Amino acid sequence: AILDSFKDGVEQGQKEGERILLNRLLVKKYHEDCSTWLCSLTMEQIDLVSNLLFTCNTLQELKDQLTGNK
Repeated sequence: AILDSFKDGVEQGQKEGERILLNRLLVKKYHEDCSTWLCSLTMEQIDLVSNLLFTCNTLQELKDQLTGNK
């Protein structure tokens, strides 16, 4: 049980680290703090955002692509 708890903690830490790093990249590109928005996304969506970051010119375009509103 303790090992499972430790693994869960490590996994949560990795997810949080990914969100922090992705937010830094989003702030650099779009000049907007997206940390609250990123916390509302699933890990699958986080992966999509990291790919869309290279192709979308605006944050709104990225959000629209993510939700399928093209």
